[in-house]
Amino acid sequence: MNNNDALYNTSLDLTYLVSCSVNETKPGLSRVNAMNLQNISRLAERHSLTAAAAFAIGQVMPLPDYFLEEKSKAVRKLALYEIESKRVFDALERNRIWYLPLKGSVLKHCYPKTAMREMTDVDILCDSSRMDDVLKIMKELGFTCKQFGKGVHDLYFKAPVMEFEMHKRLFSDYRQPVFSEYYQNIKDRLIQDAQASYRFRMSNEDLYIYLMCHIYKHYRYSGTGLRSLLDIYVFNKKYGGTLNRDYLTAELTKLSLLSFEAEITQLAKAVYSGKPVSETEKKEFMFFTESGCHGNNANFTAHSLHNDDSGQSKRKYYLRRLFPGEAELKTANPFVYRHRFLYPALIVYRPVKGLIVHPKKLLKEYRRIKNFKSTENKGRYNE
Repeated sequence: MNNNDALYNTSLDLTYLVSCSVNETKPGLSRVNAMNLQNISRLAERHSLTAAAAFAIGQVMPLPDYFLEEKSKAVRKLALYEIESKRVFDALERNRIWYLPLKGSVLKHCYPKTAMREMTDVDILCDSSRMDDVLKIMKELGFTCKQFGKGVHDLYFKAPVMEFEMHKRLFSDYRQPVFSEYYQNIKDRLIQDAQASYRFRMSNEDLYIYLMCHIYKHYRYSGTGLRSLLDIYVFNKKYGGTLNRDYLTAELTKLSLLSFEAEITQLAKAVYSGKPVSETEKKEFMFFTESGCHGNNANFTAHSLHNDDSGQSKRKYYLRRLFPGEAELKTANPFVYRHRFLYPALIVYRPVKGLIVHPKKLLKEYRRIKNFKSTENKGRYNE
């Protein structure tokens, strides 16, 4: 058995266990006994699925120590996030700043047990005109600001493991212009939460559309993992029968996501409901498996080169890295964007800083670009 076959079989075992958890069925003891649980644990950790798999295993046998430890970490982390999220929400309420919880904070409620949905961070969309006030609030709550005023979100960290991304918008004008324009006036689409004065939520249809946009963003750039497929599956399992499909079709068509949504939904259903996977779906399934929860550098390289391994494509990549264009400058270096006379200094500063701060990272990037072959594995929508 080669490495690809072994990984495929491990991923089938992992998704079988996870499907038992979310479908609230008991796994077969003989099948679990035949599994390499240590390999499954390692893969589950890469995809933030340890807790979901552990709930299934625990129904038929005591959890091995390595699985029990990782499950305990995931459950503790979720508890910490819930406590800290309430503190942040309360502070935003006191300061009359409207906010919208995103991603895992909302999706965890689609799962039979919220602890099945691991979280690596908390994402909150806030009133973009109040980000200076949000900075003050987060510091008062004991967070350290890791990034402010760049990109679509500000990044905050609090020991031991908590990361909060406070968004001023959902998508980048530079990287996802269609999505960015679609959500330009997002406040008009939101519904005020009945339990709080300044908290908002999306309708189930709009939440599903945002889920597809978010997953596609990651899928397209560096890939995304098996947890993304699981989010799609559990959301449809809970709400699919009540969604307004005419509205979804119209909006997903505007976003050029209709065929992506149909095929990814079908794949998620096949993977997590025990249906046979076709050869085409197997390729996609392995793309998700190999990407890991948050994608990988190989997929990002393929996207950056437009899956073209020619010398010309690689030269264009290096030029883009050395000389950022206006759209990238506006997102990544807003100060220089506003003060253009600093652009020549930025051109010198960026590579020098890179060589001093993370030379190994730059060397790895250079080697990835140099050795990239367009025949490497990629998802269908990266072709």
